Amino acid sequence: MNARHPGDGDAYAAALAFVEATADLSFGLLSQQLRRPAVARLLLRNLWKQKVDGLIDYFGAALCSCRSWLDSSIQDPAARACLAAWVLNVGLTPESSLSGHFAKIVAFTLEQTGMPVVRGGNQVLLDAFAKIIEAHDGTIMTSADVDGILASRNRATGVTFTDGSLLKARNGVICSVTPTQLYGRLLREVEVPAAVRTQQSDSGMDWETCKSIWP
Repeated sequence: MNARHPGDGDAYAAALAFVEATADLSFGLLSQQLRRPAVARLLLRNLWKQKVDGLIDYFGAALCSCRSWLDSSIQDPAARACLAAWVLNVGLTPESSLSGHFAKIVAFTLEQTGMPVVRGGNQVLLDAFAKIIEAHDGTIMTSADVDGILASRNRATGVTFTDGSLLKARNGVICSVTPTQLYGRLLREVEVPAAVRTQQSDSGMDWETCKSIWP
């Protein structure tokens, strides 16, 4: 990076060093629910180690947006574009609070572990997962548009499809969708706490930023 623009490599290395130095706190917060007592113990432990000023400096840097970090530290446009794109994978935009810290965390993880690429393309990975699912008596349904989630006594009991068919669930329903799809469509007939719907509504969607994944 220094070869493309003097100082960029040094700034990048400093950002990774910051993540490494604060890995206990960063990954500790990311790996558990914030309401759990373990988080309070984690914060107290780091308060003892870093003191008040150290924690203030940590959270001040962590709350920075990716754009602010890149504008102040990385000058090469290509390097900026590569680093900014990673925050989209965690559901943030380059202007979001915390996105700067997440960009550093993703970069640090890639530097430490690399980024394996499936030989033959991503379809090979999907085929492998499909074989595992089917080997355990699972069924994969494609071209099946889920219209809504059925619930009873605060528990998901199945899903309905746009063609009118129904699939009952024994243990629950896992949804890998955006909050807008979940609360605005799939749970539209289910009673959801008003506070949750308000949070979803207030969060909105950032239509200025999108991510395209090519097969």
